[in-house]
Amino acid sequence: MLGPMVIDVAGIELTAEERKRLQHPLVGQVVLFTRNFESPEQLSELSREIRALREPPLLICVDHEGGRVVQRFRDGFLADPEHVAAR
Repeated sequence: MLGPMVIDVAGIELTAEERKRLQHPLVGQVVLFTRNFESPEQLSELSREIRALREPPLLICVDHEGGRVVQRFRDGFLADPEHVAAR
């Protein structure tokens, strides 16, 4: 069972301390921000590494707060259909 806490990570790779924190039983989700993105390949690797830390795997989400954010990750990603329809 996953815990109720949502935490973030600082950069494009996990540190040893972040790996330890993500394995804490109260953690259930990881939120990613623009600072966590360098390329689609790097983001896929970061996501794989996060999901491999726990069973069941942690949920991974993307922050879209802070005003009207069309889409956090753009280069190499499909456009969010909701925002395409709104244009």
